[in-house]
Amino acid sequence: MTLSRTANLMCVLVMLAVDSTAAELKMTALAGENVLLPCPCSKATDQVTWQIDESIVVNHYSALVKDNRPPADSFKDRSRLFMPNQKGNCSLLLFRVSSEDQKIFTCYTFVADEDMNKLNINLTVTEPKTRSNPSTDPPAGESKKPHAGFLVGVLLLLAVVSGVIGALLLRKQRQKIQRTVFMDPQAGLPIVELSPV
Repeated sequence: MTLSRTANLMCVLVMLAVDSTAAELKMTALAGENVLLPCPCSKATDQVTWQIDESIVVNHYSALVKDNRPPADSFKDRSRLFMPNQKGNCSLLLFRVSSEDQKIFTCYTFVADEDMNKLNINLTVTEPKTRSNPSTDPPAGESKKPHAGFLVGVLLLLAVVSGVIGALLLRKQRQKIQRTVFMDPQAGLPIVELSPV
């Protein structure tokens, strides 16, 4: 029991002594959804710790110490590590993120108590946008007014159709013909004679 506390204390002291110029990624997630915080590590990694502000343990795994620290209460049932089941994957899966999770998460990976790596992930959590009727609401920044090009196209189409109809009516007026129907006395069939007026 004393050995595991000593090992944990040493891990924390090493983490505090690490230079604060670690790599930082920025990620965005929607509130209520799950988010995967990536943390690449080698297959030789035997310890991974995810923390917030050097004090809150989000999740932790160590092959060296069997008495692993439990995560903070707020992350107890909302986080999952892929270690030890997937060697080389020190990522953290957070379930049902909320605006309270908008923090900088730090991933510490250790290889045989010698090599330590640190990765900061700045997580931004946004509220999902709700729309009354997505099929009729315009996208952000657009209005419901028709586009000017659309209006020009409709007016041009109306002008062309009006011109064609006018030309057909004028042609019909010029070629007006008179029909005269005669009966063929021998066959008993009507005969149509067309003559211009």
